[in-house]
Amino acid sequence: MKILRFLFLLPWRLFKFIREIVLSLFCILLLIGGFAFYNVINPVDKSMQELNDFEKGALRIDLHGYLVDNVDPDDEFATEILSEITGNDTGYISMFDLVRTIRRAEKDNRITGIVLDFDHFTGGSLSHLEYLGSAIKDFKEKTGKKVIAISKYYTQSDYYLASYADRIFLNQAGEVDIHGLATNHLYYNDLFKNFDIEPKIYRVGTYKSAVEPFMLNKMSQDAKNNAQQWLNSVWNNYQNDVITNRKLSEKILLDEPKIYLDKFKKADKNFAKFAKNQGWITDITTEAKLLKTLQKEFGKDGKRYYSYIDYDIYKKLLSNRFEETDDDHIMVINVDGTLVDGSGQVDEVGDYDIVPLLKDARFDNNVKGVILRINSPGGSAFASDLIYQELLALKSIGKPVVTSMGEMAASGGYYIAAPSDKIIASKYTITGSIGVFGVGFNLEKTAQKYGVNADGVATHDFAKGSELNPIASEKDALMQASVEGVYDDFLTIVAQGRKLSKEAVDKIAQGQVWSGEDALKHKLVDKLGDFNTAYDEMMNVINDKRVKKGRDKIDNLPVVWVKEKKDFWEKLESSFGAKMQSLISYPFKNELSSLQKQAKQLDLLRDPKNIYLFCTACEYK
Repeated sequence: MKILRFLFLLPWRLFKFIREIVLSLFCILLLIGGFAFYNVINPVDKSMQELNDFEKGALRIDLHGYLVDNVDPDDEFATEILSEITGNDTGYISMFDLVRTIRRAEKDNRITGIVLDFDHFTGGSLSHLEYLGSAIKDFKEKTGKKVIAISKYYTQSDYYLASYADRIFLNQAGEVDIHGLATNHLYYNDLFKNFDIEPKIYRVGTYKSAVEPFMLNKMSQDAKNNAQQWLNSVWNNYQNDVITNRKLSEKILLDEPKIYLDKFKKADKNFAKFAKNQGWITDITTEAKLLKTLQKEFGKDGKRYYSYIDYDIYKKLLSNRFEETDDDHIMVINVDGTLVDGSGQVDEVGDYDIVPLLKDARFDNNVKGVILRINSPGGSAFASDLIYQELLALKSIGKPVVTSMGEMAASGGYYIAAPSDKIIASKYTITGSIGVFGVGFNLEKTAQKYGVNADGVATHDFAKGSELNPIASEKDALMQASVEGVYDDFLTIVAQGRKLSKEAVDKIAQGQVWSGEDALKHKLVDKLGDFNTAYDEMMNVINDKRVKKGRDKIDNLPVVWVKEKKDFWEKLESSFGAKMQSLISYPFKNELSSLQKQAKQLDLLRDPKNIYLFCTACEYK
């Protein structure tokens, strides 16, 4: 498999190589003068002066980048330097910091409303957007103050969050791009045949579609049926939320194509007018008209056209939620990215990253419980099991674990969630995918076609197999048996954790993917909700344990978030690497997204036992 991976991943590796060169140059630049430069471009005194001088106006949330759970302060440092140097500010926005800032603004009489600016927003998962939308809704209900959304163009992701606003402004040249959801993949079976490549597939699960691109030319009917089911569930919830938020009379947000086209023509073939007629927006505007509206709503400011305080400035009022404490508390551990053996890089998380944090929680007497915040499609079976083992060790000494599922907690992501005392999912969470696979390739005929042959000697038949000669049939059978064994273990873990029979779990397993809503019906999760729900459940579990011991209940415990134990250079690589990946790939994102995604997925297949709990088909757009 190593040879095929090398050939298939060559373009991806070249991209990574270029990124690493650029990364190294920027690291050198940082060492030479980064700290001084940062102090010049972002002086703390100036930020505090703006906070002190601010008298009254809007909280302006200019959404720059992609919405994620957390942005490490160290990552923010590197990202701001790179943004200033390159002139590109595409990055990440912390959902939890945004929500905390909005809650802080609820109690501030100086804040007279919120302006959400989507012009530089690159989106977020629907589970993240729902949580942020809920905070916006609370702000409106508790304060009676207005929330205004503004943009020249709303993507489908933008619009979901914008629908929580009181007024939605769209530039007269713009569009609200609502088109539904889809999931698509590339298939390589004919390509392999053309090059005489023989894929070796090992899997358990009728619906475990991760290996289908290597053995088929199109999606199997079983995989299609399952994908259509969870995709419909997510889309129906999207429609229902938007219709409720906008108080629309229509029961369906997106008409059939012919009806859609007829309505568009009646709107003078203008997307802005069409959006207004549909009730999706409240106002069609120009830049000049919008400025006057904002000035009327929030007052004039000589420097800034209307009176506001920027989110990036205002959030400095928040306390550091990563700060360690000697008081009793609940620890929150993020499992964010594809699970890999060892330590994770960009968009990955490894057992080396998570296990030490769980050990800290086990041995720290001040930690009274752990909330596991999961945003992961799974990955390495080996890494998943090592994390699972440490979770059992934590629970064995009486410390509760509650899982809060974000965008995705599938396959290996569900494996590590299964032993939790309670599992909370968003209705938009993608979960399940309880199945196992392994994959390899025989390149013997390919090599022979070009005059390359492999031969040698071995002390055992199991040592003979390689990409250039066939493996023994017994070793082939051993690999399949191993995959089946891991699947049986997976069923047992879920059955024990969810208090179900293995037979019942097998019926909803087989690689089937579920939305959070359907996962609740199948008892894979305990409740639908958000991080707040997970916290409440944690306090219930803690108090139940206290009552059983004859102790009084407690109202609440502080929450402390913990960061992966990476050194300075690893943090630099992560923050700069993510930034450079975004910068380099952005111009080609539409053309390369599918190929890049699958190339990255193949690059992640480096489990030492070559066995994976990985949902590669759990994404949509």
